[in-house]
Amino acid sequence: MKLTGIANKIWFSPIVASVIFYLSTIESMPEAITIDYTNDIVHTPSGEELISLTFCRDTIGHCCFYMLLAFALFFDLKKSCRLSAKVQATLSILGPILFGVSMELVQKYFFPPRAFEWSDIIANSAGCLAGYFLARHYSKKKA
Repeated sequence: MKLTGIANKIWFSPIVASVIFYLSTIESMPEAITIDYTNDIVHTPSGEELISLTFCRDTIGHCCFYMLLAFALFFDLKKSCRLSAKVQATLSILGPILFGVSMELVQKYFFPPRAFEWSDIIANSAGCLAGYFLARHYSKKKA
């Protein structure tokens, strides 16, 4: 079966969004990537918690997945539509950010014990910006 029109050109960003949706809605991470929470805290010499590596890993994961989503969306839009650079930038950045906010709301209301976290939205947004600027840089270099 041959895909036609826009469906033939936009395929990578929906796959990335589907993976994000799946990971956002499962109750817990698969056993292969479970984090040992008992040893993931960095303490000061006095015993005070300095930083949680679990938080860092979660934040980095959010940032990376949304960077990939913005990157993929940038090129999917570039291939499929004749958009001005401003519209393409807006869709490539705001689309994934709004998707991330909606995923946080879906987690909060439909998939307990998952929760809405502002830190996830910040990490998602940072990833979207990084993905857009990487895609734009790569696109200019390729042209």
